[in-house]
Amino acid sequence: MFIIIKYCRDKLNNIRQAILAEKALKSIVVLLTGSGLAQLIPVLAIPLIARLYTANDLGELALFVNIVTLLVILATGKYEEAILLPGKESVSINLVAGTIIVSLIFSAALQVIVLSLSLFMHYQPLAYNLHNWIMLIPLSVLFLAIFNILTSFANRYSLYNHMSISKLWRSITTTIFKLTGGIMKMGAWGLITGTLLGNVISALYITRVSLKYKKHQLDFVSRQKVLHSLKMYSQFPKFSMIRALANTLSGSLPVYFLFIFFGTAVTGQYAMAATLSFIPVHLLAQSLYQVYFQKISEKYNKGKAIAQDIAKIAKWIAALLAIPFLLITVFSTQITGFILGEDWVEAGVILRYLMPWLFMVAVITPLGFVPKIANRLKAEMLIDMAYLALRVLALYTGVLFNNYYYSILLFSFTGVLVLGFYFYWFLYLSRKLDYKLTR
Repeated sequence: MFIIIKYCRDKLNNIRQAILAEKALKSIVVLLTGSGLAQLIPVLAIPLIARLYTANDLGELALFVNIVTLLVILATGKYEEAILLPGKESVSINLVAGTIIVSLIFSAALQVIVLSLSLFMHYQPLAYNLHNWIMLIPLSVLFLAIFNILTSFANRYSLYNHMSISKLWRSITTTIFKLTGGIMKMGAWGLITGTLLGNVISALYITRVSLKYKKHQLDFVSRQKVLHSLKMYSQFPKFSMIRALANTLSGSLPVYFLFIFFGTAVTGQYAMAATLSFIPVHLLAQSLYQVYFQKISEKYNKGKAIAQDIAKIAKWIAALLAIPFLLITVFSTQITGFILGEDWVEAGVILRYLMPWLFMVAVITPLGFVPKIANRLKAEMLIDMAYLALRVLALYTGVLFNNYYYSILLFSFTGVLVLGFYFYWFLYLSRKLDYKLTR
């Protein structure tokens, strides 16, 4: 074990010195520090949440969050991913304005649909109490969409401190209201309203920051320019949005399958396992993604090769995470039993099955910008559609055996295979990009 630790330490030092410029390191540290504080608060609150709410409550929250996350993609059309790309500020700000307008229209239409659906569900005994919180979905979609759009805008100008603070505000607000709801015995309603209020506060903060630093850019906005910018990057709703829908639906499939076939209690156990593990993974992966998307894009635009950087980034992340992930896998049930209580030991079993997939997510997600730089969004979309189909097959196999362990294990195994394929594809694309620079 000592030899493995020493090897990983030496590899980490060598790779870090080779690929990380001082400025990039500083940006990552800023994002991880602010985001780390934002994520530390709900992590510290998890033992209380686990004792204030039941697995059924967590199951309903998981369903709400996954529905909102899926609808946000439709609301923005994934145009927010294009905000970093334009060379001109006028194009970027019109893209921001256009995406916000599209999100407003989508959310308004969604509110009308939800009103009608809520009335129908109220009289349906099999509606799983969805009518209690379905009215909150459009509002949550709107504010989360605004947050995503303006966070990309802030990332364009390296406003990492404010990006981190916005996440901190969301974390504090969400946690306070969830704990308050638990003390007041509000059930799933307390968890869901806490999540909504967190989205509202963070969206308002990042809006204030954007206006403070870049309000002058609003002079560039016009109806004609908004339409032009949306048309210029129309490949994002055509390909990137569909790809994101497939990818998000793939990640949400366990919640939907477990909710429908095995009930809210099992869904809640899965949601708790996913929360415990996905918080640190998402924190690291998204922070690295945001920084390296900008840095590698900038480097490529200056005519510099990027393939070696892509490979070394992946090796560095893998070496960093290998031992922590192994330890969590071995002691997962002890960890959940100690932190959450005996009622949540089942979440530890589920966590053990998820760890191989989560390891690959942590390593590969920071490199997800490569197809965007290479303009291979259509190919990425097709791969994710195949990924979705494989995951449906994996989860349904467990349903056929009436065993949710099989569903989760096969879901995780499928993720490892597909993300491994993605890594080699990213390397292939980056080498092709380097080849174009030499021609």
